[in-house]
Amino acid sequence: MVMHRLGLRACAAIGAGCREAVRGVATIDPTRAAIVRLGAEAAAELAALPDTPELEADDRAFIVAHRPAANKLPSPAARQMHRLVERYRDECGIEAAILELTIAEAYARCLADITAHPAGEPPKAR
Repeated sequence: MVMHRLGLRACAAIGAGCREAVRGVATIDPTRAAIVRLGAEAAAELAALPDTPELEADDRAFIVAHRPAANKLPSPAARQMHRLVERYRDECGIEAAILELTIAEAYARCLADITAHPAGEPPKAR
């Protein structure tokens, strides 16, 4: 369940970022619309739990104690989001190596934040 919540949080964040990027755009392509929709569904599922700061801190502590495999996506929602992001990358002609490097850097920052902060202390905003 922890990995599922982590996947939902990632999907919600990606969807929110995409929603901000297309704010004010008259026509949104189907892939970005799907990314926004999946992010909203993930956020709604988290809200229904409810996902509290305490639960997020507990999940962070669990991840520190039980490191997941770096190449394993945590949930069906995260796998679906990964496919959508890859499709968007392909449609836009974004070089795969650049996108993979960006994702790897973001993942490394997340891991650094998780290990650098005690379970009850949120990481600093970037």
